[in-house]
Amino acid sequence: MYLITCVVQLLANVAFLSDSGLSLLNPYHDYLLRRWNGGHYNTQELFEEIRQAGYTGSYATVVRFTRQLRACQDLNEEKVQL
Repeated sequence: MYLITCVVQLLANVAFLSDSGLSLLNPYHDYLLRRWNGGHYNTQELFEEIRQAGYTGSYATVVRFTRQLRACQDLNEEKVQL
């Protein structure tokens, strides 16, 4: 449940920080989350995958998104260890 809350907050923050939710990355959030949850954590590979699917935004935007996913993952693991 904690990870779900973190991801919801992440998506709200990304929408807030990206032109009122009009980020070029928005259509790829679900795909990136599925790949991330499937164990694919390499940002460069994820970037290449969505580029092939039509993403025209920057690599830096994908880095920011995956950095937040990683932070949520780290927080979830810390909570489980406690």
